[in-house]
Amino acid sequence: MTEREKELILKASPCEVNYFDRNLLTFRQALEKGRELCLNYSACESGGIPCALTCGWEVAQHIVNGSNLKKELNDFSYVPFINNEFWKSVNRRDFERIRGKPDVLSAVEHSARIILREDAFDSSLERCAKCDGVKILEIVYDTIRDGLFPCSGGGKTRRRDVYYCPKCEPKPAGGIIEEDDFGDAFFRKLSKPL
Repeated sequence: MTEREKELILKASPCEVNYFDRNLLTFRQALEKGRELCLNYSACESGGIPCALTCGWEVAQHIVNGSNLKKELNDFSYVPFINNEFWKSVNRRDFERIRGKPDVLSAVEHSARIILREDAFDSSLERCAKCDGVKILEIVYDTIRDGLFPCSGGGKTRRRDVYYCPKCEPKPAGGIIEEDDFGDAFFRKLSKPL
């Protein structure tokens, strides 16, 4: 598959360039074609609703600069507006409003793949075995209780990345981990009379 020129992806917004045109490969071609304003441009600009095409373009820019798609989608899943309403399009002609982290991530990945000229229906997102929905990443922190006495310790935590399906599974939460960092020898040593 022929790749798109890096300059095209870095400089040409999907609001003004039709990345669904598979023959568009260079920034020079985009300049020669002229501005092809997106059909949803005015609704997008006036409504204040983010567009998955534009967010996918931003993800694609990071990828051509050396990142990878899975990392960028994981990072994008933590933007503060991820649960707001978004515009989605699979052809740049028909638009629908979507809401919810799994659907938005899927739409942003689809757009990034279109811009990168990859298979748009492939996915790097984890899928639920029950409903085939997108699993999302939740960062979970566990409290480590490693002190001499119950519920005591140095205040350490452990971070875990947990993928879960918000439709089929409860949101994961952190817990308490009881650890004995000192080992039995330490406790025996402390319990000896002086």
